[in-house]
Amino acid sequence: MIHTVFHWLDASESGTSQAEFFLKTVHRYGFTGTHSGELAPELNVEECVRDGQHLTVQQVSDFMERARADTGEAPTLYIRRPFVEECLGGTRALAKYPVRSPATAPAPPNQTRSLAAVAGTSGSTGRTAPSTVSAGGMP
Repeated sequence: MIHTVFHWLDASESGTSQAEFFLKTVHRYGFTGTHSGELAPELNVEECVRDGQHLTVQQVSDFMERARADTGEAPTLYIRRPFVEECLGGTRALAKYPVRSPATAPAPPNQTRSLAAVAGTSGSTGRTAPSTVSAGGMP
């Protein structure tokens, strides 16, 4: 069975500390992101502000790089284009990471997009994921 784990990024805590807690927790249950049937972990980025703290691109990058150092592969970002525009200032700094984004239409199987594509430029990661991965435009 193909499976993965995800973390909801908290805008009020550092990306590195969240990644370390996340990795410790999933490793306790045997998930490494490298076993047969395991997809790379996923980082859910949907919260712009918590407890007065505004999410930063650095927090996202720190989480991604800490997880990459542990698993050898960056997590997939679960993020929407309007969120990148409204909360992260339309940054292209995260374009090197694979993205899975919500869509209103079913997606073709085995397709992911890069943040460059989500943010409005062309790009594809070549990574595969289950058919629930969005290949359509951002809502």
